[in-house]
Amino acid sequence: MQQSIDIFEYLTVKSGLNYISDLTVRCNFIRARGALRNIPEHYYSLKEWKDLYNYVSGRYCKFNSIPEIKNALMKI
Repeated sequence: MQQSIDIFEYLTVKSGLNYISDLTVRCNFIRARGALRNIPEHYYSLKEWKDLYNYVSGRYCKFNSIPEIKNALMKI
């Protein structure tokens, strides 16, 4: 399901951050995990979830399902 606001913007706004790049700072992403937890997995495509993981973790996403990606993001 395509959302009007992308997953990066959503997490930035819900976390009270000023810039999307703030998500790459670990203490900021810890704040974002609360908002992440509340996103239904079907709201964003697998590609969007993978892009988020790649951006936030700085690593290539090897996961092939949204639940796996979401679980890995919750551990960052």
